[in-house]
Amino acid sequence: MSTNVIGATIGGLRTYRADRQGFLRSVLYLDAVVTGANGLAYLALAQVLDSFLGVEAAVLYGIGAFLTLYAVDVALVARKPAISRTAVVVIALLNAVWAVGSIALAVTDTLTMTTVGTTWAIMQAVVVALFADLQLLGLRTKGTRA
Repeated sequence: MSTNVIGATIGGLRTYRADRQGFLRSVLYLDAVVTGANGLAYLALAQVLDSFLGVEAAVLYGIGAFLTLYAVDVALVARKPAISRTAVVVIALLNAVWAVGSIALAVTDTLTMTTVGTTWAIMQAVVVALFADLQLLGLRTKGTRA
């Protein structure tokens, strides 16, 4: 079994290259945890968050259910011994679509969100776009299968 971190000395400085498979697995699990927590919060607190975010509780319930199921799927992909490249590409693409959609909703004010809701949508878009970027970065290795 290979070591998780490989070190090298370049010009007297110690550098490290993390095991990409472990990196990708960590990013996927972090995505699952953050997304799952968000989904569960929407499900549990929809009646409170609706006025706070300016999004109807019914919409928050739907988003919460989707995010919770999505988080479970992402965790299942991360859990496999060999992470599927195809699955990660799909996850990264869905994350990118979610980020773009969140920005579009914030900019067009389709849901008539409050200022807090608009800010939340933009912040969420940034985090989800970062997950997509890190997931694609994690694919640049031999440790994932097609």
